[in-house]
Amino acid sequence: MPIYELSATEIVKKIRHKELSCVEVAQAFIDRIQQVNPAINAIHQCDPKRILADARQRDQDIIDGKKLGKLHGLPISLKDSFYVPGFHSAKGIANLYKLPVSNKAATAVQRILDEGAVILGISNVPEFLASYETDNLIHGRTNNPYDVSRTPGGSSGGEAALIAAGGSCVGLGSDAGGSIRVPAHYLGIAGFKPTKGLVPTTGFIPNEAGGLGKQLATYGPMARHAEDLELLLSVITGVDKQDIFAVPMPLTPSNSVDVKLLRVIYFLDNGLVTPEPETVNALTKAVVKLTPLIASMQAVQAPVILKETYKLVWDTYFLGGNQGQLLINNLKQAGLTEFSPLFKRFIEGAKKSYFDNIEFNIRLVQVNEYKQAMLALMADADILLCPVTATPARPHGTTHDHIPEFSYAQAFNLLGWPAASINCGFTESNLPIGLQIVAKNWEDHKVLAFAKKAQEVLGIPTVVDPK
Repeated sequence: MPIYELSATEIVKKIRHKELSCVEVAQAFIDRIQQVNPAINAIHQCDPKRILADARQRDQDIIDGKKLGKLHGLPISLKDSFYVPGFHSAKGIANLYKLPVSNKAATAVQRILDEGAVILGISNVPEFLASYETDNLIHGRTNNPYDVSRTPGGSSGGEAALIAAGGSCVGLGSDAGGSIRVPAHYLGIAGFKPTKGLVPTTGFIPNEAGGLGKQLATYGPMARHAEDLELLLSVITGVDKQDIFAVPMPLTPSNSVDVKLLRVIYFLDNGLVTPEPETVNALTKAVVKLTPLIASMQAVQAPVILKETYKLVWDTYFLGGNQGQLLINNLKQAGLTEFSPLFKRFIEGAKKSYFDNIEFNIRLVQVNEYKQAMLALMADADILLCPVTATPARPHGTTHDHIPEFSYAQAFNLLGWPAASINCGFTESNLPIGLQIVAKNWEDHKVLAFAKKAQEVLGIPTVVDPK
């Protein structure tokens, strides 16, 4: 098996046991990136000389008998949404990319570096992370390796495309409205959004404080193998005394969970957008296969208030209800005048969004009702299964016409609950379908345990060559 098809967990073990050198591993991923990136355009700032120099130093650390970190010698890719020292950190924004390379590190990034990882480069994103597909004026469009006429999703689209094509085995993404789970679903990989507050989001580009949307955002791991989600998550969790949303809650190990005792519920329709038949079919088959693994599996009706997800998440937290005035003013103050077509669509949406203070307060009450309804749904359950979104990967340029279908992912940003996506099947045209796995706040270990067990049954898609 090629090195780039191994799990991150296996690579770290082989490096520790001296079955592989850090340079061997780094070269394998460099070669794969050079092979696939021209077709998918998923990663930039990927300098083989820098990567190999870092890898040689990791090998020397082993020779010198230094204490090795959890990620020693492991090549990792990082989404262009947080500060990475020595790299241009720009969130797909042309003006920011013109600035000198960063000398700062997001807390999560620094923890990854401290554990001995080798940074492959920065993965592509939509401008301002404001789209469910990936394109910007700096680096252009990222393509889905299963079908280059389709998007890999967004905003962690470059990260997902790179991992699916074997250019990286694990990476760090961010998720405020499905930005990890939607690309994972579109690309057949595993992605995890932890409980809000488990991972500090210090070092988020370009504004640490952020607006309403910052309350929904978190960082999380992406990988082909579900076991690698916990490997990376174990490194980046824990407060840093800088993120106002971070909570001093330890990550419970997933091996503390007896999957056979889990009570699972599922729904296939949230009442807002009905998934396409192939999505329903793939999830239905997955439910049948997974039922013997657990204590119980029960179909449930989605709470009626889930129909309000688009309004409460996208229109309220992202578009803002002020007809785009605040967004436009902020762009002017920052001196930004040229935007990608994707971000122009977002601005158009913001201009159409309006609600007054009375309506805003009504919506805040509805958010609480939303949370109460979902807690009631989960009262006697450990895990909830549902679609990640309503369709497989869409053609480039079409996602802004279908924002409500992403409500399946957005729901759990509003709740702050941990949620993962793993592959559960393919369409007739060989497009991946993801299964969303959810638990209540601070039960991340249950999601991780179920995801690993489910992947044993459902399988892990092989590395894909761009088509």
